[in-house]
Amino acid sequence: MAVYPYSEPDYFDAMTPEQLRFARELGKEGGLDLGTILVGDDLVSSPAVMMLELPPGGTLPRHSHGTHRVEVVIRGSLQMADGRVLTPGDVWTSGPNEFYGPHTAGPEGVLTAEIFATCAGLAPTPDPESASDDAEMTASIGAKAREAQGL
Repeated sequence: MAVYPYSEPDYFDAMTPEQLRFARELGKEGGLDLGTILVGDDLVSSPAVMMLELPPGGTLPRHSHGTHRVEVVIRGSLQMADGRVLTPGDVWTSGPNEFYGPHTAGPEGVLTAEIFATCAGLAPTPDPESASDDAEMTASIGAKAREAQGL
C-alpha cells in the first residue's frame, strides 16, 4: 500500500514513476504541477491517475488523450471552455482523441484527479488548430511520454 499525503513537499514526485517524471518538469515550465500514479506495473496497459494542480488563473491548453478519461475537481474551481465553472466534486469525461479545453483555474487555483483507462493514452496531443507555446509544450510532453513508454 502506498500513501501520498498532499501536505508532504514531495507529493507529486513521490507518486510519479521515474520514467514519467520528465512531465513534471515540462509542466512546471507551463505553470502547472502534476503527479502520475500507475494502477499496476505496466507503463502501457495499466490505468493511471494524474493529479494536476494549476495556480490561480492558470490555463490548461486545448488537447486530447488517446484513451477514455474521467476528471474530478478536488479543490478550487475550473472554468471550462464553454464558460461553465466546475467546483469540488464535479466530474467530466472525454473519449479517446476528443479535444477539450482550454480550461482556466479559478481565483484559488485548482487540484483535479484525472483518471485514464490506460497509461498508453496518457500522452497529450495538442489541438492542431492551436498555434501557441502551450500547444508546443503539450506536443513535447506527449512525444516524451510515448518515447518513455516505447510507443
